[in-house]
Amino acid sequence: MPTPNNHVRKTPDDAQLRFDSLRKHINNTLPSIDGFRGAENLGSLVSDFTNALDIIYPKFIDAVQKESDLQIKESAKRRMINKFTLEWEIIFQLIANAKLMNAQLSQGRGFSELDQVVNVAKDDLGFSDWSFLVIPRLSRRFALTHFKYSSEFAALEVPFDSLNMPWEWSVIWHELGGRKVKDLKKKQPDIFRNILPDQGRVEEAKVSVSLLFEELITKIKSDQPVGSAPITRLRKAIKKQAAQPQWSEDWVEEVFEDSCSVLTFGEVFIPILENVLNRQTPSSDARHPDPDTRVRIAKRLLHIDVKAPSKAKESIEIELVKGLLNIFLKNNIALPLLDRTKEKPIHASLRQFMREFDQVELSSLSNRLQASLRLNIEQIETATIAGKKTHSGDNNPALWSEVVGGDFKKMLEIKLSDTDFHTPDSHIRDHHGPSGLSTADIRYSTDHGEHSHYHVFN
Repeated sequence: MPTPNNHVRKTPDDAQLRFDSLRKHINNTLPSIDGFRGAENLGSLVSDFTNALDIIYPKFIDAVQKESDLQIKESAKRRMINKFTLEWEIIFQLIANAKLMNAQLSQGRGFSELDQVVNVAKDDLGFSDWSFLVIPRLSRRFALTHFKYSSEFAALEVPFDSLNMPWEWSVIWHELGGRKVKDLKKKQPDIFRNILPDQGRVEEAKVSVSLLFEELITKIKSDQPVGSAPITRLRKAIKKQAAQPQWSEDWVEEVFEDSCSVLTFGEVFIPILENVLNRQTPSSDARHPDPDTRVRIAKRLLHIDVKAPSKAKESIEIELVKGLLNIFLKNNIALPLLDRTKEKPIHASLRQFMREFDQVELSSLSNRLQASLRLNIEQIETATIAGKKTHSGDNNPALWSEVVGGDFKKMLEIKLSDTDFHTPDSHIRDHHGPSGLSTADIRYSTDHGEHSHYHVFN
């Protein structure tokens, strides 16, 4: 007979095993980040990420151990490892993308033109060469990712199908405009809220609905007769609120970013904007105004006659455009249409592509691009991905202050990075069926919790 085993095997710590496995994978990846353009920068980004792991995870474990409910404790640990894993996925994809781009570069399929355009956009928006480094990544959308644990880097996503369409590179000014928004708000937190033209009316309508709703609930709870009058008043208030143009601070920031492209390239950018926006469903979300509104704002910036669906919307848009221009002028954001001395050959080259985008022969595009942008691949020393920066080992205080508090639930809400999308990410037309969401989209937006899905250029 088998000898009885009185020892019950201890349940393994799944979260710790996963964390150790993830760290081992990161360490095993480090030696491969070498010998290609941008390797040094990506190595620094990985270093910042591992520093974040080493600070956050031990403090998180200390905090979560105080939770008495075992189910809540284990669930929280799984969520934190999911957070780290999904963040590493982003960085790993950047590394793989950079290596493939480097291989294509060695075969003459250069990305140097794109690098140079990024540098010009940074300069136009007032960023110094080394204020932050932009790491390009081919993707299915336009987007810019900001890493909270490494403010020295940003990842710029360019769609695969836009790489050979340089007229759409004008959207890069929009994406870097998202970085400008963050910089402006650091110094002036209310800079965009202050130009909300309808904020008073919208807030007034919201307060009215809230008060009437509370009044109705109070009567119901106290068994008072409700009658029809309070319900009628509430219905009217809700209708009035719905009629107000729902401009928010996020919407204002989005059209500011659109304006960065508009005020660089002028009227020829409008068809490009319409093309990119028309790839999305014609609706708005919490971050983005609807495409028609965005195009109208762009035209108003250029003094092109346009009519809004209502007088209320028209007056609001006119007032908003004045506020946007004020921000550019007061903060010395001297884009070419605001200061002709800022005009560069690349601006003229890209405008020419925009004028001819429906006539361009892709077979001859590469040679024409290199010639028009006056680039020599072998001599580019300023290309963003190849740039070198003395790494500061920046430990972002805004991130670590959220860790020190010792509340594991708050730690779970830490955003390790934010992705600004040019268009609503879930609204891409004809993407994985009628819902517009693939399995990956659903996982990414619900489990990760790091990435704010906004930006319709993505």
